[in-house]
Amino acid sequence: LGTGWVGGEVVALFVIGSTLGASLGSALDAPSALAARAGAVVAFNGAAGTAVAGLAMSIELFGWRALLPTLLVAAAARLAAGRPDLYRVAGAFRPPAPVVAADP
Repeated sequence: LGTGWVGGEVVALFVIGSTLGASLGSALDAPSALAARAGAVVAFNGAAGTAVAGLAMSIELFGWRALLPTLLVAAAARLAAGRPDLYRVAGAFRPPAPVVAADP
């Protein structure tokens, strides 16, 4: 990231989300493992702005049992965060610079 290339954000978001989910789960007297699963998916879901893909990822990774908690946490995160977009902020969608011919 120090060289200007985009990358490595997925695993970091999974770790941050699952750590926060497990912490909040134990603080709210909810199952920590289920809260960690929801947090991992929702952190990436919220940062990337991919609601449907995040729910599909939750089902694929953790099974149908994790869908309802993930859906509830994702709705709360979306309301709290507004409409963030990790990839536009990072500049991944910048239009290419025009090619300028050098004078001979």
